[in-house]
Amino acid sequence: MKRASRTVFGSHRQWRELKALLDAQGWTCAYTGEPLRLGINASVDHIYPISRFPERAHDIGNLEWVCLSVNFMKKDRTRDEFLALLGHVLAYKGVSPDLAADLTDLFPVAVRSTGTPQLHPIVGAG
Repeated sequence: MKRASRTVFGSHRQWRELKALLDAQGWTCAYTGEPLRLGINASVDHIYPISRFPERAHDIGNLEWVCLSVNFMKKDRTRDEFLALLGHVLAYKGVSPDLAADLTDLFPVAVRSTGTPQLHPIVGAG
């Protein structure tokens, strides 16, 4: 936990905040519900990536615990952008459009006022 604090905050002092966040999430991934185990599959994710929102780098409200595979896939996308991408993948694969549209319902904080998801372009795609 102290290592995660040092990585996220540059200091081990905030490890209790990260632990409280993990406890609040029930030690499960914020996206998949997968049980998280420190040193195995747990990863701290910035909801608004610090590469694009550096002012939120040390904001505990901008953090959530996710499994490593989700963090790897999410990369520098916001929660909204990531969920929109998942919706596009599901729709392309023939999964019910209702399910794809309901993705943002799973994360009410992520719903935009416009209701129109915006994708962040994938570097090197195309």
